[in-house]
Amino acid sequence: MSTYRHREKNQSKSVSQLKQNFHVNGPITVHWDGKLMQALTGREHVDRLPVIVTGQGVRQLLGVAIMW
Repeated sequence: MSTYRHREKNQSKSVSQLKQNFHVNGPITVHWDGKLMQALTGREHVDRLPVIVTGQGVRQLLGVAIMW
């Protein structure tokens, strides 16, 4: 199995687990805010966009995207 297919399979598995475990009882709020953080290489800084949802008994990080 190629690295791409293996990564795709693991991501799909993670997403389905998140969907199963994410239950909302009431309204939620989506929060996002750009942050300048050090890149994984340690040589430069990149702008990242964390996305979090909060609500009654819910606090979930949805992702941290790199802004190009």
